[in-house]
Amino acid sequence: MIRPFSLPDLNSILQIEGQSFPIRALLSRFTRPASLLGWPALTLPNGMSKEGLPTGVQLVGPPDSEERLLILGHRLEEALGWVTKFPIEPRFP
Repeated sequence: MIRPFSLPDLNSILQIEGQSFPIRALLSRFTRPASLLGWPALTLPNGMSKEGLPTGVQLVGPPDSEERLLILGHRLEEALGWVTKFPIEPRFP
């Protein structure tokens, strides 16, 4: 499971223990396997960052499970009230 995070500037460089890593490459490592394997994926809002930006959770299903994944996403949104709690428009402090 991937922890929620706010999206940084995609063109920036992150320094980790003296090594430079492009942010875009670091973030795409979470989505690349599902994309290459043709697995359906769905991202749902699940909160707000301290900066007022929306965060999300990504669900990935096995091949040909698009319908199940969409039903699951819809049921999660309804059960947890994410749509009303976390609107799409960002809030600014």
